[in-house]
Amino acid sequence: MENPLIFGQVILLLSPVDNFRLIGDSQLSKHVGFSMHVNIKFIIPMLLVSGFISGAQASVSADSVETNSQHKVLRIFIDCDNCDIDYWRNEILFVNHVRDPNMSQVHLHITSENTGSRGRLYKLDFIGREDFEGQEINLSYQAAKAFASSRIRNDLLKIIQMGLAPFVSQVTPLRDIDIELETEFDLTDKGATEDPWNAWVFSIESTGEIDAEESNRKLEANNSIKAEKVVVDWKARAHLHHELEVESFQDDEEIESTLSSLRLHGDYAKTMGKHLSLGIAFSLESSSYSNIDLGYSLTPLVEYNIWPWSESDERMFTIAYTTGFRLFNYNDTTIYDQISESLAFEHVKLGLRLIRPWGDLEFGLGGSHYFKDFGLNNIEFDFKTSYRIAKGLELVLRFDAESIHDQINLARGDATLDEILLRRKQLATTYDISTNFGISYTFGSIYSNIVNRRLY
Repeated sequence: MENPLIFGQVILLLSPVDNFRLIGDSQLSKHVGFSMHVNIKFIIPMLLVSGFISGAQASVSADSVETNSQHKVLRIFIDCDNCDIDYWRNEILFVNHVRDPNMSQVHLHITSENTGSRGRLYKLDFIGREDFEGQEINLSYQAAKAFASSRIRNDLLKIIQMGLAPFVSQVTPLRDIDIELETEFDLTDKGATEDPWNAWVFSIESTGEIDAEESNRKLEANNSIKAEKVVVDWKARAHLHHELEVESFQDDEEIESTLSSLRLHGDYAKTMGKHLSLGIAFSLESSSYSNIDLGYSLTPLVEYNIWPWSESDERMFTIAYTTGFRLFNYNDTTIYDQISESLAFEHVKLGLRLIRPWGDLEFGLGGSHYFKDFGLNNIEFDFKTSYRIAKGLELVLRFDAESIHDQINLARGDATLDEILLRRKQLATTYDISTNFGISYTFGSIYSNIVNRRLY
């Protein structure tokens, strides 16, 4: 007789998860058993359970699972960039970790994005394969900016264990499953949150570098100030950045070169439904490299996402348009005999971004021009993908290309040899192309349970 277990789409509304533990015993020659202990007081004020795992029904058999069969141990593949996967493999011992998603029964796909408070929102998709085809669980976890990396990886460990529990329960004898749930507070008491900063986040950063040799000295300084507020209905950002680079060479005579830039830019975007955003952007800049003494612009913008913005961590297809004026005061007279000018322009860009279990795909195509002369234009194209072609075979490709016909800021006259070699002056060009690619193939044992950091 089977005992149905119903698991829904669980959204973790509040973290940390300090008091969650899932203890596994995975002696593969014996059996798989685990116990789960949750103290809701500290981790989850509310669980929203909606539907069932993509409409599928999971069940646990009390006596039909062979406890001494290695093939009944769940096979999982953890797919996460910039995560400490070795740590999770070392801690999650009640499953088999495999090296390729096509060999797994559960493909765990983890994505993350920045939040308004400079933290990270992690989304964990547990995608069933083989016997679990059609079953999927989606969990989310929000980490504050102040959280240490060790805390984030521990919290994610517990979230992963929670998500694996429904799948493990389908290959594990019911007698080996023990779940405890303790509640020590009133679930209806939501409390109140006071924020003296009213959701504004500020950051100040200053870095420097000094490099000296007998005939060469280099000094670099970078300073920035950022302010940002992100709420459901709108967001606003501003960023001030200053860069200074001084380099000198000593041969028969000393040659010194200085490069400096200052830029202030920001934007405001208003939510106009699930797909549309309206906003305004501004910029103020000065750059010795670009021959700009002072340049500034203030432009309205509109952006439309074919898919709802709530799905932006997995897919986006956007169309963005902006138009306005740019005003420039130049350090030196330009190749068009201008020392200052004001120009109307427009810019449109298409962007596609997909994050899928088979890999990632990003595509962008944009173009701009000045209205006074449509020949002063710029077209840019970028493409990036990481694609799992087959078991163990992965392709990584990136390509960027730009057609440049709008360098109105170029200073008149030839650049000196020093300016060319040290890249202190922008040079004329009609294109900019870059590409990188790679392919890898891994074969052998599908299991990767053991972590050994010797000779690390």
